Amino acid sequence: MKMVLITDLVFKVDTKSGSDNENTLHWLCDWLRFAESSTVFGSYETCSYLLKLTEKNPVGNFLVKELPGQIGNSLFRRIVRPYQALTIALRFLLAARKCDHLLIHYSGGRSAIALFLLPFFSTDAKTVIYDRNWGVGSKRSRTEGLLRLLLGWKFFTRRSQILIYNEPLPTQTAFKYVVQPLYKKIHAEEIRVRKFTPCIKFLHTGGLDPEFQPVLACKLIRRLVVEGYPVKLHFHCKGNDSERKPVEDFIKRNELEGQIHLHSIPKNGLSLQVFREAHFFLYLVRDAVWPISIAKAMSLGCLPVATPVGCIPQLIGDNLERGILTIPDPEVMASNLKGVLNNEPLYAEKANAASLYSARFSPEKGRREILEILNT
Repeated sequence: MKMVLITDLVFKVDTKSGSDNENTLHWLCDWLRFAESSTVFGSYETCSYLLKLTEKNPVGNFLVKELPGQIGNSLFRRIVRPYQALTIALRFLLAARKCDHLLIHYSGGRSAIALFLLPFFSTDAKTVIYDRNWGVGSKRSRTEGLLRLLLGWKFFTRRSQILIYNEPLPTQTAFKYVVQPLYKKIHAEEIRVRKFTPCIKFLHTGGLDPEFQPVLACKLIRRLVVEGYPVKLHFHCKGNDSERKPVEDFIKRNELEGQIHLHSIPKNGLSLQVFREAHFFLYLVRDAVWPISIAKAMSLGCLPVATPVGCIPQLIGDNLERGILTIPDPEVMASNLKGVLNNEPLYAEKANAASLYSARFSPEKGRREILEILNT
């Protein structure tokens, strides 16, 4: 089978913290393993990393077609952009004529060109990984809004499969629910009960920028401290001075130096032991695509406390059996947590359920699902 992969995923080779993009590239590489020959359109960094992965496990002939990056200043780019887009579109169409399966990984950017061309590709087998939040109320640009309208049109998606992370699925049969595997070497197993003494540990790894609402996490800890709970919050994330300042000011203003701690990420990445030692994992984002960090926390028995955005409700479960969903309000969050904080057996039950559920994130299961999709 000849496969063409189109992706606009941005990946920096010097990233060592186990980013979501790195995990996604491992997943895309698994798709390529089922092809005798592959042609990849992507950025130089992304293609280089895919080549590095395939050197360890060859996937047959591997041809790289680097997409042009941004050029010149803004005025020059505006003039050149239409011609550049036309050139890219022609390259996509010509490559797809000679392939058996076209895989489009949409994460924004130039891969949108491939989606607009979807009904014009001559190949009979087309798969789109929509690496964005399909859920109601998700953030989207005007381009993504238009693409979603087109993908909901049966004529536009004929001979195509659209893979999304959110349930419930749109009524159109082209859509399928997909789970991205977790490629870190983590083995889900029944965890030992983590006692709430001498303290209850919360973990936050998302970031210190406003998108991850670190100050909201601090407000939650302040509320729990006021109510007498022995809690501590550990931030393990990157952040510049302007992002750290609001958090540091809040800690100092509320005298929470003993309860909230800021840690930097070491060069060799964040240790999994950090997750194993924590009781709760805070993921208070305003929007989410595929939350690798939640999957990682669940696999290590660290109970997620998250906002109900993107596909997070599916991971937590309809009956909240694998975590806690909450609106971004410290009073409500504290109230939702009390039922677990006051009941250690209930906490252990939920954490264990989360760990066992994470077995569905295994790469082996992911490869079986890829094979099923390719054979559909």
